[in-house]
Amino acid sequence: MRKVSDNLKKCINCNRCYKVCPMMKEFSDSPKDLMNDILNSKINTKDVSYSCMLCNSCTEVCIKDLDLKDMFLSLREDIYKEGKDLKKYNLKSVKTHQKISFSKITKNKIKNKSTKKVFIPGCSLSSYNNKIIKNTLDYLKKEEGETLELLIRCCGKPSKDIGDIKSYKENLENLNKELKENNIEEVIVACANCYNTFKDGLKGIKVSSLWNILWDKGLDSNLKDKYKDFKCVALHDPCPMKKEKKIQDDVRSILKFLGLNVIEFKKNRENTVCCGAGGMVLVTNNKLFLKQSKKRANEAECDTIVSYCASCVNTLKTENKKTLHILDFLFNKDVLNRKTTDFKKVSSIEGFKNRITLNLKSKRWD
Repeated sequence: MRKVSDNLKKCINCNRCYKVCPMMKEFSDSPKDLMNDILNSKINTKDVSYSCMLCNSCTEVCIKDLDLKDMFLSLREDIYKEGKDLKKYNLKSVKTHQKISFSKITKNKIKNKSTKKVFIPGCSLSSYNNKIIKNTLDYLKKEEGETLELLIRCCGKPSKDIGDIKSYKENLENLNKELKENNIEEVIVACANCYNTFKDGLKGIKVSSLWNILWDKGLDSNLKDKYKDFKCVALHDPCPMKKEKKIQDDVRSILKFLGLNVIEFKKNRENTVCCGAGGMVLVTNNKLFLKQSKKRANEAECDTIVSYCASCVNTLKTENKKTLHILDFLFNKDVLNRKTTDFKKVSSIEGFKNRITLNLKSKRWD
C-alpha cells in the first residue's frame, strides 16, 4: 500500500498507461482514481491486483516512470501472505502446478559428468510437443557438441506471479546449486519467461536464447524458402521479449530464411501487446483473459499467427485464427510435410501428460 500511495503522489493522470493497459480501464476511469479507490477500499484490491498481466506496458509509456507492474506484484505478495481467497483466484491451482513442476515426475537428472551445457525448453514448450523438443535437442547436439543435455526444469515464474516469492526463490536457489554441482557453464532456453528469469537469477552461468543460436549457427539448407507457398503469417512477439532486439531480429531472419511472408502486428517488437495469459491472468481472471486473447488474435491481418512462445501460441488459437510455434516450421514433420498447418490447443491436463511423458522419454535419450 505504501507503493500505491507513493505512485499516487507522483502520478500526473496523463492516462498514457490507460491507453495501453488491457485491464485498468475495467476498474476505473484514470490511474489516480484507481489508486485512490485502492487506498480508500472503494474497490476490491485483490480483483485489480490479480488482473494485471505484468506486461509492463504501463511503465514503458509513463512520463513519470511509475512502476505499476511492481506495485501490483507487491500487492499480490501481501495478498498471498494473508492467505485468504486463494480458491477464488484459483491460486491453489497455480500452487499445484508448481508443486508438480518442482517434483520428480516432471524433472530429469543430468546424466553425464562431461556435460557443460543444458537445454531447458520451459514448461509451456514441454507441454506443447515432445517430438519438437527431441528434434531441437538433436540439432543443438549436432551444433554444440555431445556435451549438451536436455534438462527439464520450471523457472518458477508462476510462483512469483501469484505472490509466492518464497517458492520462487527456493526453486532458483536449488537450480543454481544443481547446475554448479554438475559444473554446467551454459543454459540454453526457448521460453521467453525462462530467459528473463534465468538471466537475472542464475549466478555465474551463461544464459543463451535458442533463437540466437539457431540463426547464428545456421539452419538446414533444405529449409531455404520451404514455406513460400504460405499465404502469410502474423508474427506475435511475446511481451517478455520487448527489450531483446537481437532475439527479435533473429526470429525474423529465421522466418525470412524459411520463405514465410511475415505481416507484422501494428503493435510489435518493443510495443507488442500481451496475448492475455501474462501474470497468470489465464487462471486468476479468466473472463479478462478471454477478452484480451480474442482482441489480440483479431488484430492479426493473417489467418495464421506464429510466435516464439508456446503459451502465446496456445492462447491466440481462436475460432478464426490458426496458430503455430516457429519450431513447428523447423522440426515438426507434420508441418514440414504439410499434413497440418495448425496447432491443436492443449489443455492443462494434456500439458501435464506431455511433460511427464517427456521426462520418461528423456531418460532413454542419449
